[in-house]
Amino acid sequence: MSHQSTMIICGNSALDYHRVSNGAQFPGYEEILVRSMRTIRKHDQHFKRVVEVLDQLDLPAPLHLLSTGPGDRKNSVLAKYHYYAQQPQVGDLIKLDENIYVCAPELALAQASVRAGIAAIDLLILEFCGTYLLSPRSDSGFIGTSAPLLTLTQIEQAFKDKKRVPGYAMQPRLQALEVAAENSNSPAESAVHAILSLPVGYGGYGISGIELNRKIPLDSKAARMVGVDAIRPDFFIGKANTVGEYKSLMYHPEGTWTNDDRRIDAFESMG
Repeated sequence: MSHQSTMIICGNSALDYHRVSNGAQFPGYEEILVRSMRTIRKHDQHFKRVVEVLDQLDLPAPLHLLSTGPGDRKNSVLAKYHYYAQQPQVGDLIKLDENIYVCAPELALAQASVRAGIAAIDLLILEFCGTYLLSPRSDSGFIGTSAPLLTLTQIEQAFKDKKRVPGYAMQPRLQALEVAAENSNSPAESAVHAILSLPVGYGGYGISGIELNRKIPLDSKAARMVGVDAIRPDFFIGKANTVGEYKSLMYHPEGTWTNDDRRIDAFESMG
């Protein structure tokens, strides 16, 4: 395929593509054009193509694209190019249209993490290993999914593969991976997990081993209190035999508080 005509959507834009493909909604690119007073010049075929891709895929701007060389970049208000000496491997690219490809989610997450801080990386991992995806135009700011798009194992393989992503800034990526967890159900849940789990030097409490929504069997007394044999608490710290539940006015309407209290009472009855 011709490098001159091929577009490879990468990093944050590739992550947004996978969000949109699962039902997420983002603001359009038109607002950026209005603010910048940028118009499509008659012979600016590259800029016109970027607009067409953003429009076709319902992606927010700027569109993050892989560059074939350090000098082959055509940055604009709607496009941002990235050059990595490492090229995508077999299976890393998904073909969308003639000469338009998007990076697989694990590679895209690794790319988006190269220059991000540990907290931002942690939240990305929690999202893509959870059962929600960010959706700024949705009422809640996110949508629920039936299953995670990635596992921690897939992300670890991408993070450590120096043939796919740069080796620099490896430490924060691996630090975030070490404290991240699977099965988060919402951005609020991920934020609380990040605050509790991140190292103290990064603004967290440094509590390790917190699992999200793990199924906990109940004894007979606790089961009678809630009417089920097992509960998935928001947080579980196995080494401390401790569970955690939180109440949110946004995600847990007032009518559910009694049920939440019952769950807490059931766990307390088990010690």
